[in-house]
Amino acid sequence: MNGTFEAGNTGFTSSYPYVTPVATNCYPEPTYTVTTNPNNCKGGAFPWLDLADHTSGSGQMFVANGSPNTTAIVWQGTVNQDLVIGNSYDFSAWLIDVFSPGADPAPPTLTFKADGVTIGTYSSGAHTWTRLFGTFVATSKRPVLTLTNAQSAAFGNDFGIDDINIFTAGTTTPPPAGPVATTITWANPADITYPTPLSATQLNAVYSVPGTCVYTPAAGTVLNAGAAQTLSVTCTPTDTVAYLPATTTVKINVLKATPTVTWVTPTPIRCGSALSATQLNATASVPGTFVYTPPAGTLLAAGSQTLSTTFTPTDTTNYNTVTTTVTQSVLPFVNPNTGGPWNGTFSGINLIYNGLPYAIANGRVAFPDCTTWVVAPTGYLSGPTNTPNCTPFCLVGTVPTMSDYGLIALAFALMMVSVLALRRARRRTA
Repeated sequence: MNGTFEAGNTGFTSSYPYVTPVATNCYPEPTYTVTTNPNNCKGGAFPWLDLADHTSGSGQMFVANGSPNTTAIVWQGTVNQDLVIGNSYDFSAWLIDVFSPGADPAPPTLTFKADGVTIGTYSSGAHTWTRLFGTFVATSKRPVLTLTNAQSAAFGNDFGIDDINIFTAGTTTPPPAGPVATTITWANPADITYPTPLSATQLNAVYSVPGTCVYTPAAGTVLNAGAAQTLSVTCTPTDTVAYLPATTTVKINVLKATPTVTWVTPTPIRCGSALSATQLNATASVPGTFVYTPPAGTLLAAGSQTLSTTFTPTDTTNYNTVTTTVTQSVLPFVNPNTGGPWNGTFSGINLIYNGLPYAIANGRVAFPDCTTWVVAPTGYLSGPTNTPNCTPFCLVGTVPTMSDYGLIALAFALMMVSVLALRRARRRTA
């Protein structure tokens, strides 16, 4: 039967005239040839496709310039082995539309028959080899296989045939019945946090047939934060003749990121020291602004005080606002009578006492514990008095009053009297 056409123009018959595969011999229609490349036989303005045979890629094929005569026998061959009458057999042939350039304006409609009974019909116009598959019941030992073309147009209607075969039914796998739908399995990905780039973890669609998948957006894309964002994939099968491409979408949630705010607990300060950038010095992992509570310039009471800051990122689309706190230790004020030094130093019109400046007025300085002290030219402090109309500040526990200072002075006086009396008693004894 010479179904592979490797034996050339033999083993079959055709009502089309045969021409040698040279130059433009395959025009006008109807003609056929056996060649290794359709383009060998039809050049000019409408050359045939430049392609190889189906069998090996280097062998021969049957190529025809179809006839408008729909009753003409394109190809006919007798099965060259005895079949069992009444048994089923599978038929297979590979066909291709060789019209060029572009789509065939009149694709062939080719029908194979066995002893006059239709096995299958090809009408694709595809420029790739396509398998025609069918099953028939043998009505004779050596059935006659016939190919006809129902396309009546002259322009276009160009085709190739290769690998015509007969098999015992069930011993070969039939192709899909024309292009069939394909499926994509793709679940909604787990939430991600900005700025996580898309990767195979999210873009992990499974295609039902071999092929390639293109994602939109592509891997490496960083999505802005937002809920239910659409990811799309289009998968194209390797075998575009047998299968159709498919497209599907899923949704992904991209969560806002939380910036890292770093704020080290400040070192203790002396009460009366105003808050400044030394204490209010939080930093963040992204650009933004800090608002501190209490703000810079605030004087804190003595004790453990809470400082708070709210960080607002510049990019509020993708980052959360963060609030954090630290504890500021504020040391209480101490005057000379409660543990502080007796001397200060001068800085302009201020007395620097315990590291903090206090204004000097009329030779005196007022402290936040509501005591006013006389300042000697040397910086020595003496003679404390109550500061009028004053509310004590920077103290922890009971606020000392002038009665406390009076008791201290009385105790000092009694001690001095005792010392003097003791000295006099010693002199008399002497």
